[in-house]
Amino acid sequence: MESGTSILIAGGSGYIGSAIRQMANQRGIACKVLTTSKRQADEEDGWYFWDPERGIFPEKALEGVSTIINLAGSSIGGSWSAKGKKIIRRSRLLPADLLVKALQTYTHQVKRLIQASAIGYYPDSPQWMEETSAAGTGFLSDVCIDWESAALKVPKGIDRVVVRIGVVISPDAPVVEKLKFPARMGITVIPGNKSTAVSWIHSTDLAAAFLHLANASINAGIYNAVAPEVATNVYFYPAINAWHGKQWLTVAVPSFVLRTMLGEKSALVLDAHRISSERLRNSGFTFQYAQLDDCVKENQS
Repeated sequence: MESGTSILIAGGSGYIGSAIRQMANQRGIACKVLTTSKRQADEEDGWYFWDPERGIFPEKALEGVSTIINLAGSSIGGSWSAKGKKIIRRSRLLPADLLVKALQTYTHQVKRLIQASAIGYYPDSPQWMEETSAAGTGFLSDVCIDWESAALKVPKGIDRVVVRIGVVISPDAPVVEKLKFPARMGITVIPGNKSTAVSWIHSTDLAAAFLHLANASINAGIYNAVAPEVATNVYFYPAINAWHGKQWLTVAVPSFVLRTMLGEKSALVLDAHRISSERLRNSGFTFQYAQLDDCVKENQS
């Protein structure tokens, strides 16, 4: 990043955004945040109110900004009813559209827009996928395709980076928190096939990857943000549950049960994703948690 410039984060109060802000602060990188909370905008220095639903954007937020990171979007783990799907889509597309419109309208020094996406872009498959692989079908893939496409309209001269994020883990990650109740009793629940591939990334590495890609010297384009090691369900779930204590019992829930209970949403836990992060590593990025064992060892230390 250029000296004296800052990063503007849309969705900066969420789990990933908070991790990025914390790491940026440790590295002496200035961050601004776009928030839909007027209270936060009034109380927090460097926080600016915006309203994608109403098309409200604070021009002042762009001052001194060289990179924008767009993480805005409601949880994909929410309801998948017709109304819920609409919320999931709108909460991603409206902020992306408003950011592009602001960059087209206002004077600024922005050189790079980093758009979040997810590995849900890819199909359910045991095969290795890389950034050039074809998209899957279904709601998850459709949302990712539209989310990424919304950032295509950035003005000429602004680099566009897309980060397809894997399953984010850490002791307080949402996916780990959701498993807390049975895990604290020493019970690990494994959804579906025990051999299903899971492409994951530790939150520390994810934050570092975003800051790495904020550097203008790194090539623009699409990057998969996943650890080099792909785990399988039978190892992944006991490993992350160990953050809640020693695990004594493993319970496998058949795929048909989850499909009956969750319907289309069961894709979140049943789909296999074997995703390559070779392009990110070739760009000069080094993972602190390259293997799931690294996370387990941290938990035991």
